[in-house]
Amino acid sequence: MTSNLLKKSIGIFLCALSSIGAINARAGWTPMESDTTFELRGVWGSSATDIFAVGVDGIILHYDGNPEGTWSAMENESS
Repeated sequence: MTSNLLKKSIGIFLCALSSIGAINARAGWTPMESDTTFELRGVWGSSATDIFAVGVDGIILHYDGNPEGTWSAMENESS
């Protein structure tokens, strides 16, 4: 199950990168599947190949720009 908030947040992030020329793919919303059942509440990234999503119960996901569009779960020592 994918959080709609994550889809929207990632779409906003990728759209912002497109508008400043960081990526020339497609502008607009780009929904992605997170493959997690946890509710995701925030997204941050420094580039199109280094994006993090966070959610309830300390879940942290990382996207490295891989062409499959898959997210990797990260260890969270505080959970």
